[in-house]
Parts: sequence; structure tokens; C-alpha cells
Amino acid sequence: MTTKISSDYDTKLSDFQKLLFVKAFAPYLLVQSITYFVAEQLGKKFVESPSVELPILYQDMSNRTALVFILSTGSDPMSSFTRFAAEMNMSNRLIVSLEKIM
Repeated sequence: MTTKISSDYDTKLSDFQKLLFVKAFAPYLLVQSITYFVAEQLGKKFVESPSVELPILYQDMSNRTALVFILSTGSDPMSSFTRFAAEMNMSNRLIVSLEKIM
């Protein structure tokens, strides 16, 4: 985990049990601990953001298929998206909807 705990707990508890320990006694570390847990159990590809390859995505688009970005904190594909629109000579047709969904 991200925080050292007593050696007895570190050897006797499974990684999931350690998450429960963090939830009970240090909830401010829970997100970081879950990220670590998922990376260890499933692999880093499940916690890292994939790179956006707009030319590949563009090939799958049509006038009936929209491109929708669902963003997480810290991600901002807008600069690469506007650059790609300029490369395709479509800057004047760029429509952006910034909507916060709750």
C-alpha cells in the first residue's frame, strides 16, 4: 500500500483487507490506495489514461457517429483536438459542447 502499517498487519492482511483498513482508519488515502491496488492486481493499463490517437478515431467517425470525450480530472484533449481540426482544414466547422454531467 502507499502507507506503512505495523509489520503484523502488513504480512497477515491481504491487499484487499489492507484497503478496508485504509478505508476505516485513513480514508483520505483511499483513492491513492485503490489506484495502487488496481495497478497491482489488474495491471497499470487499468489506471493509466490511454493516449488519444485522433487520426485513428477519425477513421471510425461519420456524419452519423459523434466523437465524445468523457474526461477525468486533469485530462484536456482540446488542444490536440483543435490542432487535428486545423490539420484537416475543418477549424471553421468545429463544434464543442462543454457540459458538466452530474
